[in-house]
Amino acid sequence: MDEAYASYNKRELGFRDYFQAHYELEDEPIIHPETDTPGGGEQVVLDKGLYRCRYCGSKKSDGVGFKKAHVIPEHMGNKLIVSHAECTPCNETFSVYEAHLGQLIGPLKTLLGVKGKSKGGRRIPKFKDFKFDTAITRSDTGVLWEIDPQQTTVRLDSPRDISIGVRHIPYVPLSAWKGLARSSVHLLDLE
Repeated sequence: MDEAYASYNKRELGFRDYFQAHYELEDEPIIHPETDTPGGGEQVVLDKGLYRCRYCGSKKSDGVGFKKAHVIPEHMGNKLIVSHAECTPCNETFSVYEAHLGQLIGPLKTLLGVKGKSKGGRRIPKFKDFKFDTAITRSDTGVLWEIDPQQTTVRLDSPRDISIGVRHIPYVPLSAWKGLARSSVHLLDLE
């Protein structure tokens, strides 16, 4: 393990320890009935009928448009948890940030089998890096890696572990963070 990674890892563990010492996570999962709906269940609408934007304060009575906003982005597999507390202009702004978040976690969505927006949420997206001829496809039978060994980092970490380097599609880190922060703010109690 190189020195830079060791320093980074130590800092990240410090952040984790600080978070766990100062915050208590609520353990109240949202349970959805199983149905044939992509994502499996009925939609849960947070802030139902509120129509007051929790970001800019606009109200439906002011003539601002509202529609169901996905609390966690659809491309991350959420079809069920939506809200009436995000105006159309804020939703359009946040969609740009969520796109950067999607580019950041692109390979992970494929590896973890997260069903995205395409094909009505019934298909796991394929990750492809055209520059380095690397692709990841997931099916019911497993994960298929297509790599060019001349362009891709492959490392044997132990007899049972292998690391394969995958380049992210370019994204702006601050925008990706804003996309994640938007979902976090949506999940906070308005009070």
